[in-house]
Amino acid sequence: MNVGIGAAAGINVTAWSPAGGAAFGTLSLCNSGTDANCGSLQVVSSQITHTVRHFKNPSNDVTFAFNYTAPLSAPNCAQDKLEIWINNINNNGTATGDQAARFDHFIALPCATPTPVDTPTVTPADTPTATPTPNGFVPPDKNTLTCQKKLTKALGKLGACLRACHVKAATAALQGKSFDEVACATGTPEKSCRAKFDLASQKLLAKGICPACLDDAHQAALADRVTAEVESETADVYCAGSVPLP
Repeated sequence: MNVGIGAAAGINVTAWSPAGGAAFGTLSLCNSGTDANCGSLQVVSSQITHTVRHFKNPSNDVTFAFNYTAPLSAPNCAQDKLEIWINNINNNGTATGDQAARFDHFIALPCATPTPVDTPTVTPADTPTATPTPNGFVPPDKNTLTCQKKLTKALGKLGACLRACHVKAATAALQGKSFDEVACATGTPEKSCRAKFDLASQKLLAKGICPACLDDAHQAALADRVTAEVESETADVYCAGSVPLP
């Protein structure tokens, strides 16, 4: 990547499905021990971002390296989209001359071949498995409903907390102050948004009232989905201006 007039550059990379929702493939860090361009990067809420800006070389280039792992196949010959933001900083102490640009890179994925599925024969002794529906099912008992209500409340608090971190980060940036958004969202034990959710989840699970479909792993997965949703809306909410948020 040629950084033009700037002295250094940062990067933010997110993988999405162009049809909407999470990507089929995954982003990860590469080995900085074998490739220096892999250094100074981190994964935050499924997004690759810089920890330290890379300075240009004598050829006026800056290189970042990371891994994208494609799935073995994807339904309907789907694609993944890498949304790449480049922040070009000239280090003059002001926003003058700084630039940002977005690049979308589409990745064609191997087509999945439908696998024939035998229809099982149901006898009176068999217990049919409930077929998932878009709206879910009526809770089978009071304990299940209580678990679902408390989990819904905890997920709502997680989303509100993460959005508050974004507001604090934007406010600090406007005032020329620093703010550790990562610590606010996930990094600080017991105080971060995710730590508060995890504690609420553990207390709820300890009551022994949640169904198997809302065990520890499923509750964590729902929290990951809320986090990804909040992250995906950030660029659309903070859409005005010319200086990228850190």
